[in-house]
Amino acid sequence: MGKLVEPNHDLTTIHTLVWDQFIRALAKKNHPYRTCAFTTTGPNSRMVILRAVDLKRKILTFYTDSRSSKYAEILKQPLVSLLFWHPTSRFQSKLSAKATLNLHNDETKNHWNRVGAKARESYNTNLAPGEEISSFNKYDLKPELDSEHFCVINCEVREMEILQLNREGHTRARFLYKNSDVIKRSFLIP
Repeated sequence: MGKLVEPNHDLTTIHTLVWDQFIRALAKKNHPYRTCAFTTTGPNSRMVILRAVDLKRKILTFYTDSRSSKYAEILKQPLVSLLFWHPTSRFQSKLSAKATLNLHNDETKNHWNRVGAKARESYNTNLAPGEEISSFNKYDLKPELDSEHFCVINCEVREMEILQLNREGHTRARFLYKNSDVIKRSFLIP
C-alpha cells in the first residue's frame, strides 16, 4: 500500500480516508490501526486494541479492566490522547478525545457478549492488573468467568490531526469536532 493521502486530496477526502482506516481496522485483524497508543494524564501510555467505531458520533471504543491504572486515571481526568501509525503508508493519526467509562450497564453487556472465552480470562484474574506475581503464569483465575471488572471505554473524538510523510512533501491537517460534527478543518505546516 502506498500513501494514504495524496497531494491532490482536499480536507473532506482526507477526513473520509482516515475514518475509513478505523473501519478497516475492525474488519482486518492485522491492520495497523487495530492497535494504538492510548495516553492518559500522568502522562501514562500503553497500547490498546480498537474494538468498535461509531462513525456518526465519532466514537472509538476500547476495553479495560476496572481495576487497572487506565480506569483510575480516566476517572480523575477523562481527556485522553490516541496515536495511530500506519508504517506501510507512513501515515499518522493523533486524536484528542473525552473518554467515558462503562461498567455494569447495557453497553458493557453488549460488548461482553462479543468477547471470546479465552479473552474473558483477562478480566477475571483474582489479582488486579499490575500486581506482582511469582512467575509469568502464576496468576489465578476466578472459578467462573464474569463481567464484574470488564469496562468499555468510549472515546468521543474532539480533535484529530493527521500527518502523511512523503518524500515530495509532507501533508498535515487538523479537524476539530463539536458534538460529532467537524466545526473546523485546516491544513497545517508539517
